[in-house]
Amino acid sequence: MSILPKKTVIIAVLANVFILFWAYMFGTSLYAGQCYKDGVTPEKRLEICTRSLSLNGVFLTDWQQASNSFAQAVALADLGEASRSVTMFSASWDQAKPFLRGKDQKEKVQHFLRDMTYRLTLTPAAKSALSTVLKSCTTPSG
Repeated sequence: MSILPKKTVIIAVLANVFILFWAYMFGTSLYAGQCYKDGVTPEKRLEICTRSLSLNGVFLTDWQQASNSFAQAVALADLGEASRSVTMFSASWDQAKPFLRGKDQKEKVQHFLRDMTYRLTLTPAAKSALSTVLKSCTTPSG
């Protein structure tokens, strides 16, 4: 027979579950932050971005997923994988588009670039791959 009331045990269990969940999310978000740092090698950035999606991707908003795809695209471009980079830039743009409603195409592109390049410096290879995607985005159907 337990000394503690049933209600106290339930509250303690729920509090522990919450603390463990919070610690997991906090830790994985700190880890995922390395995905956007310029000082990290492209190989490591790509690994971290990919792994962060498997660790807590279900909890990411579409905008966070767009940001992750953008960071992966930059890493791929830095690794010389231009076609995969273009694919990831395109995925990033598609994920971000719902948040850019009510703006003209130029404003959409500027908003997207401002937010996505906030912490990442684009290398010439990344700029080249991104420009391929943005050219198609600024056409009437994009």
